[in-house]
Amino acid sequence: MIPKVILFELSADGHYPSYVRYLVDGWHSRQGDLVVVVSQGFAERHGGWMAVSRAGVSWQVLSNAETQLLNPRRYPWQRVWRACQEWDLLDRYIRRLGADHCLLPYLDSRRWPLLLRQSLSCGLTAIYFRPSFHYDSLQGQPSRWQYRLERAMLKRMLHHPSLKTLLCLDGSAVVPLAALNPQLQVDYLPDPVAAVRANPQQVETLRQQLKVEPGRRVLLFLGRFIDARASILCSRPWARSAMKPPSSSASSSAENSSAPIFSVKYRSPTTPRLPMMGTPRNDRIGG
Repeated sequence: MIPKVILFELSADGHYPSYVRYLVDGWHSRQGDLVVVVSQGFAERHGGWMAVSRAGVSWQVLSNAETQLLNPRRYPWQRVWRACQEWDLLDRYIRRLGADHCLLPYLDSRRWPLLLRQSLSCGLTAIYFRPSFHYDSLQGQPSRWQYRLERAMLKRMLHHPSLKTLLCLDGSAVVPLAALNPQLQVDYLPDPVAAVRANPQQVETLRQQLKVEPGRRVLLFLGRFIDARASILCSRPWARSAMKPPSSSASSSAENSSAPIFSVKYRSPTTPRLPMMGTPRNDRIGG
């Protein structure tokens, strides 16, 4: 019997469609049938690559009636209710399609259904993006109340009867997460990075336009400078030496042509470990 897996993701912007695409492009038909359930907004924005034929992959777009039933997510209480609504909708699709397993590409926004023990009609694999409960232990410091609260919530979440496999983008969190439920399979999932071939002439032209001296190292940082990202950046020795107070921003000196140029405000490092980057493995999706 060919297994059927549901990939459920309704968000259409940010990193969400990128992760759906990585998972879909990496799917092999010999693994089974993959049904990707997405929102109407997702289909409108990404219909081009959804239309590309892939062996073993099909798409399901929410109906107008299903879309109208979903609450907005403007306030925190609305986001909790919306997560529970999406969980119920996922379970209806599981039963309707006869799925054997489901995959949630972003567990972080769906904590409450796990905490409230909402039922699910098949096994679940989920990707956890931003664990932070282990930061203090990595630095050998007493645990703050926020981390103790997160640890207590995670312990209940990870004992949900349908959760079979947890994939985490932070390699340093795998062992602490596994300790919360030794019966759960917890694996490190490297954050996928698409390799881009740079034209040497374009690079040199850009260096000249920005007046970057030969041999100077330049960092381009995209996104909000939150603790999770700062921990990765600041694990580099050259970044720690460059990002020192009291200056409000960190930049290189003329004497040190190998130092980086920063256009971000100073933020002290929180986590000294740098996860390895790589490509997600297909065999870690199923339960």
